Amino acid sequence: MINDTFKIGIEGKCLFNESNGLSNYTYNLIKGLCNIDKENRYIVWYSKSHLFKKSILDFKQHNLIQKRYFFEFLFDKNLDIYHDTGSFSMVLPEAKEKIFTVRNLKNRFNKIKKEILLNSRFIIASSNGIKEELVKNFNFNEDKIKVVYEAANDCFVPQPKSIAMLAKTKYSIKRPFILTIGSFNEEKNNYFTLLKSYSFLKFESPPDLVIIDKNGNNSLEINKIAKKLDILNNVKHLTCLSKKDMACLLSECEIFVCPRLYDGNALVLLEAMSCGAPIISSNNSAMEEIAGNNAILTDPTNPEKIANSIRKILSSETLKNDLKKKSLNTSSNFTLQKMAKETYNIYREALNK
Repeated sequence: MINDTFKIGIEGKCLFNESNGLSNYTYNLIKGLCNIDKENRYIVWYSKSHLFKKSILDFKQHNLIQKRYFFEFLFDKNLDIYHDTGSFSMVLPEAKEKIFTVRNLKNRFNKIKKEILLNSRFIIASSNGIKEELVKNFNFNEDKIKVVYEAANDCFVPQPKSIAMLAKTKYSIKRPFILTIGSFNEEKNNYFTLLKSYSFLKFESPPDLVIIDKNGNNSLEINKIAKKLDILNNVKHLTCLSKKDMACLLSECEIFVCPRLYDGNALVLLEAMSCGAPIISSNNSAMEEIAGNNAILTDPTNPEKIANSIRKILSSETLKNDLKKKSLNTSSNFTLQKMAKETYNIYREALNK
């Protein structure tokens, strides 16, 4: 057993990009750990370039220390654990044990990262799918990999109708709408296929399609595609939304569609489910693993199948309400407290051996 107070270092450069999935995971993890563990010290470091930038780590705990200079962290000889939550820094501080989180594998894995992981005590995988890939394709020992599912931020809960309607007014959303969230410049989000599938519905007076683009302003590109498909008047592109506003729109949407080609953690799906949105999801990776029978699963490469899934929900109020209930029931199994507790137990196991 661990009886003494120990020091856990967490790499925090990602905490300067609020729209980034890695930053949200890291923020939620640190906050959760500080809430359940009042004895040990957590040290978060940034690089010198972040000296005058504002971190999203906006809470204070007596056992949380934030260091602005990497060299302070690098030469700290007393770290018991160093946890890289997914940044895969090339220069690592000394620590008795090193732990790395792998949230995605597509286009992000190479020999250098494999070597880093081989020298770690444990690997935290965000889904069983990632664990299976690491074992099958990269020959990692199964016992080295621990699965810890992520969870939506506490603000992602069903919002009161009056508050949600204010958000609709704020963004000039005047009609019922279908919603999707992602980054347009990331191929995995598969926006073109979604726009094409929506175009199959254009003569059926469907709800509008609202696209929340987390990274940057790609309105011109989206409008270009929408105009070509003759759906421009029914497509709205939004950027730079707060988590609260996203929760409002997720609470109010007719359907949340997630046609991603790959997702190793399905955090956006958990956010939508936590707000009670009826879900259409890709039938692959962590999305299928988490949604299971509690959403309509479809082939993300087939626009006709996506369109048919949308029709199916729009034509049945009973099905839509059933999917809303299933979303809330599913999300209740994925909590920040559970994520933090399971991670903390991995820290303890690492130091007990």
